[in-house]
Order: sequence, then C-alpha cells, then structure tokens
Amino acid sequence: MTLFRRTTGMTLNQYLTRYRVATAQRLLATTELSVTEIALHSGFGSQSRFFEAFAAACGMPPSRYRRQARGG
Repeated sequence: MTLFRRTTGMTLNQYLTRYRVATAQRLLATTELSVTEIALHSGFGSQSRFFEAFAAACGMPPSRYRRQARGG
C-alpha cells in the first residue's frame, strides 16, 4: 500500500473511486442506463455513495453531468 501511494500519489481507495467515477462519466455520456444502474455498473455499493463521490469529483450531480456531456 505504501509503494502504491508513493507511486501514484494517492491511496488505493482514492484510485478506485477515481476509476469508478471515470467509468460512470463514460456511461452517463454514452448510454441510456439509469443513474442507479450506472452506479452499480461502476462498482459503487450504494447510490448515495455514488452521488457523494461523483459530486466531489465533478462538482455536479450525475444527471447534470449527463445533460452537459450530451450538449444540453
């Protein structure tokens, strides 16, 4: 874990959360899956944790991100 943190500059948990949010961003922009389905497909254990992590990383809720990603 220490080596991972030294190499990446983040903890494994932070890395996984970033990866999951990036996956969710891609799915929001390219699919018609519901936000709940995207949360689960991205690896989040609950919708509330997904909303919390997504808003912290992107500065907006997933639904607004989807509208903006699609030019709306």
